[in-house]
Amino acid sequence: MPIRPFLSGQIFDPETTRIMGVAFEIACTAFRLADRGPAEAIVAQRIIELASAGERNPDLLCEKVLFEFANPALELAEYHLIDLATGFSHGGFKSLAAARQYAREEAIPAWQVLRGNVRIEQHDPREADPIC
Repeated sequence: MPIRPFLSGQIFDPETTRIMGVAFEIACTAFRLADRGPAEAIVAQRIIELASAGERNPDLLCEKVLFEFANPALELAEYHLIDLATGFSHGGFKSLAAARQYAREEAIPAWQVLRGNVRIEQHDPREADPIC
């Protein structure tokens, strides 16, 4: 099942689109989803969000989606930004975008974002190859 119909005009390079498609197909198979219904749209949207945040590993894209949807309590979890230099947690963000904006406004150079106990994203300019 291709992910392209769920892109809603968003443009990705061909390799990223391929990677998202692989993750989408694996996740749909794992969840036993067979048609283009609301469940597939939710899975596709989350994969697209993670890829937009920089994740390019299809296994990790799929794993994060499977974990999040297998743990419904995570739906209610807020985003927390951890300052990697100080270890201080800044919490209560309603979205990943809000946590990123806070990091920019506060000039936090190295950070990671958690939702519940799941690391969603990490930014550390000292690392040549970022984790997320």
